[in-house]
Formats: sequence, C-alpha cells, structure tokens
Amino acid sequence: MEEHNDKTDELRDDRDMGDPIAELRDLDEEVSAGFLGRVVSMLQRRSVVGHFATMAWTASVLAVFEFLGMIFSIFDTGNSAEKEDRTDG
Repeated sequence: MEEHNDKTDELRDDRDMGDPIAELRDLDEEVSAGFLGRVVSMLQRRSVVGHFATMAWTASVLAVFEFLGMIFSIFDTGNSAEKEDRTDG
C-alpha cells in the first residue's frame, strides 16, 4: 500500500491543472509601452546600483591591500637588494 505524502504533492509541478477558465482566456490585453519602459528602467537602475556596490567593495579591498603594501615596505629591511648587489659585483 502506498503512503500518501502531502509534501511530495506540493512539490510536484507535473499535475494536470485542467482547462483554463474560458472567461479569462478572452481578457488578453496588450501591455502599455509606459509600463514596459518603467519595468526596464527599474531593472537598469537595480543593475547600475549592483555594479556600483561591487565597484565600491572592490575599490575598498584594493585600497586596503595598497595600504598594507606601504606598511610592509616601510618595515622592509632590504636584505633582498643587498643580496642582488653582492651577486652583481
């Protein structure tokens, strides 16, 4: 005997939903150009904000790396340069 599981019924997408409602089938309307323009501009605005957020994080991380490089260069003893001078001459 097969056990009935409500969770599997909720997750299934291949169930037959029947015929569409006849009254709603005839209500097909064109979308106005103003609506499409607003949707496109909203999506572009979100995309630009996402790019700026990514750029801000990337720039701040690069600035931290540059500051760390400057700090490490201050405390660099220069041993590698002295070793190169000895081998050249």
